[in-house]
Amino acid sequence: LDFYEPRTAHGSSLSPGVHASLFARAGRLDQALEHLRIAAAVDLDDLTRTAAGGVHLATMGSVWQALAFGFVGLRPLGPALSVDPRLPGSWRALELGLRFRGATIRMRVEPEVVSLVSDGPVALEIAGRRVACEAGRTEIPYEAPGGAR
Repeated sequence: LDFYEPRTAHGSSLSPGVHASLFARAGRLDQALEHLRIAAAVDLDDLTRTAAGGVHLATMGSVWQALAFGFVGLRPLGPALSVDPRLPGSWRALELGLRFRGATIRMRVEPEVVSLVSDGPVALEIAGRRVACEAGRTEIPYEAPGGAR
């Protein structure tokens, strides 16, 4: 990140979302938020002056990926879904929907708890422990890495 980010022109509408995800994973949340705001504004503020031709679906996807893979830290880990949240201090929560191994999931990440509503069983790994979640609602307390949010 330190080498390539200063050399990146961000000419692609995908670039800010990917950088947001990478900065979030690295725990550099101020830079992650800066890039997330740019990605979200590509169409809202017509940053590329191309919105009249349609929206940038790939950019929208990169915003979702930054939230899911970057800030929530989702990763498939064999039969389990790994969750490694990195929430900015200004966020009270982040909620998103997804499917994993046939289960439809609504996940809410807060600074000290992950809540999951699922229509089927899901194995989660969070803070080094595996939790078997049955269909319905499950709340899992966790401690953020280094005690930071």
